[in-house]
Amino acid sequence: MLETWSGIDIIPRPDTAKRDISAVTVDRDLRLADTTSNQAIQFGVTAEMFTTSDYPLTQQWSKALRKAGFDGIRYWARHDLAHVDACIAVFAPSGDHTSTAKKPSDFGVLGTENLLDRPDLWKALEHESGIVVLDIPGSL
Repeated sequence: MLETWSGIDIIPRPDTAKRDISAVTVDRDLRLADTTSNQAIQFGVTAEMFTTSDYPLTQQWSKALRKAGFDGIRYWARHDLAHVDACIAVFAPSGDHTSTAKKPSDFGVLGTENLLDRPDLWKALEHESGIVVLDIPGSL
């Protein structure tokens, strides 16, 4: 959520209705490049990889890592300065790869919720960052 709303203090509640959050599964072991490890520096990895908004650069990294046999990357979210929980990005072609009876795959969706229905996430965001969600006042 910080990726979307960092740098602002107030989020209008209707904006939360435009966003969903999903729990996903991958039904196979993944080989991840751990860029959160200090050992990654020997491969030229610096914090710039996960703090830049230069997406062509990060796409070059993902292409090189995939070519080297990695299925994805473990990295720090650029807006989480505490570095407590790492993120995982799985390399795959763009588009929906959810497993279906007609088109089985390794990816599944356990469930999807609208962010409007997750007040616990908004309370955590306010507690950790000071960003609040407010109703838009009615007109006079």
